[in-house]
Amino acid sequence: MKSTIIKILQFVALGVLMYFPIFGFLDTMPMRIWDEARLAISAYEMYYNHDYLITYFEGHPDLWSTKPPLLIWIQVIFMKLIGINELAVRLPSAFAAFFTCV
Repeated sequence: MKSTIIKILQFVALGVLMYFPIFGFLDTMPMRIWDEARLAISAYEMYYNHDYLITYFEGHPDLWSTKPPLLIWIQVIFMKLIGINELAVRLPSAFAAFFTCV
């Protein structure tokens, strides 16, 4: 019983320690120029066009990005939930990092 409580407390302490570096400054830094901005534009265009199978960049199908669109789909879900902003673009990656650490 005592070891279970200690493990739970350690888990909670680890979660609290990981929360601030990962989630603390998500909306304070500007958008990065390369991958982050390109994926954000693809997510916005997917959100705007309602075409969820093909990624677009500047109005044309994105033939440059060969990555699977799972991150873009999750970013679109967050855009629908909390609006179109930098936080909606960064939260999926932050959640993935947080749950990887925990």
